[in-house]
Amino acid sequence: MQFFDSLQQLGYSSVNIVLVFLVLMVVIYRSFRGILSKQVPRAIFIAVFAAAFVFSINYFSDVNKAMLKAVKEKRAAEQSEQNKDN
Repeated sequence: MQFFDSLQQLGYSSVNIVLVFLVLMVVIYRSFRGILSKQVPRAIFIAVFAAAFVFSINYFSDVNKAMLKAVKEKRAAEQSEQNKDN
């Protein structure tokens, strides 16, 4: 569930991440096509890319949360300072 919450929080940015991972996966797969012709290396390759994708979505979601929190705190500080001046 955390993964889907992270995808939802990132919004359209998650689409960009998906596209980047797909392009990278295709490029790397075609580069190592000879090695990945057997089932076991192919399964490991896909598992590594899936794990990296989930990790990156969760990481970017955490960074996005921290950024939004910092922006809210900055706005609140500016607004409280503005209220002190008035």
